[in-house]
Amino acid sequence: MGERKAVMKRLALEYRKASKADNGQILDQICGLNGWHRNHARKALAQALVLKEVKAGPPASALWGGGDEGLAVLLGGSGHAVLPVAGRGAGGPDAQVAAIW
Repeated sequence: MGERKAVMKRLALEYRKASKADNGQILDQICGLNGWHRNHARKALAQALVLKEVKAGPPASALWGGGDEGLAVLLGGSGHAVLPVAGRGAGGPDAQVAAIW
């Protein structure tokens, strides 16, 4: 995917500077490489030079246990970790569990 973007960016720069006849050859080249229609190739060339805004993600503390919401889900809402007792099944109505304080 990264190579396709790099090729499209290089061809978009050439497309912008080229004559009408050369633009047709560039479109034919893109259609042959990617299997696209000429209209899609033309739109992709236009989008290749548009700068895209990068939004900041959530803070690292929210991803790695900084919040208590995810911890409450893991602990079953009671504040105690609930784990299956060794030697028993992990599920079913008769599964025994042990609380870790």
